[in-house]
Amino acid sequence: MKDLFGEKEIIENETKQVFLQGVNAGIHYMMDKIERQYKKGKPIQANGSLYWLKDAKENLRDIMDDMEAEYNKKYGK
Repeated sequence: MKDLFGEKEIIENETKQVFLQGVNAGIHYMMDKIERQYKKGKPIQANGSLYWLKDAKENLRDIMDDMEAEYNKKYGK
């Protein structure tokens, strides 16, 4: 019998929406977890390895320090 009201499509669309809401919730949960670990100064564990996090300011400072060390090495200062 033909589905006159498109119930199958409605159910599929609702299922996709619920799935995407779950994915979104999972992403937000992980972002919050990463931020909490960063604020505590603790690493993130992923696939059996620990990863230490830096903010943009710390990363820029490290880049500048590396550039300074390379300059001093090259020009003997």
